[in-house]
Amino acid sequence: MFDSAERLSQLQELLEELPAFAAALNVTGDRDARPEASSASWLDRMAEATYLVAAADGELAEPDARALCRGLTAVTEGRLSEPRVEQAIERARRKVHEHAATQLLHEIAELVPETALREAVFLVACATIVDRARPSERQSLATHALGHAFGFSEGKIQQLVATLRHSI
Repeated sequence: MFDSAERLSQLQELLEELPAFAAALNVTGDRDARPEASSASWLDRMAEATYLVAAADGELAEPDARALCRGLTAVTEGRLSEPRVEQAIERARRKVHEHAATQLLHEIAELVPETALREAVFLVACATIVDRARPSERQSLATHALGHAFGFSEGKIQQLVATLRHSI
């Protein structure tokens, strides 16, 4: 998904329809100016959630990890630099060995308080697998676990996934 410029553009257009996403990007305009302050930002949590969904069935291959970094940098209009995405992925990799992925998704949800931002994070994370003919069972379970961690009903999860499939 993130290695296709056309699909990435379609995802960006979908995210632009969420006013809270654009507003939050403008508030987060520091572009890594204060790494210690930004370490708990929703952008970092979005990178972690996206990695957890994409890698739910195992480690990401290096080309996929690079595409994920480039894609998240593009979707966030550079607010997440590639090195910062790499740090978030590494943090998620370390944490997933220490905790259950579901627990990590709940920790992420606690740090992304606004519903519209939760929808944006969910859409970005799901975009990594939605264009596959058949995502793995673990990836589908990770998607649902993220949605439930955000407090979404099953109907809301299905609606967001359908919107994403229709848009890209």
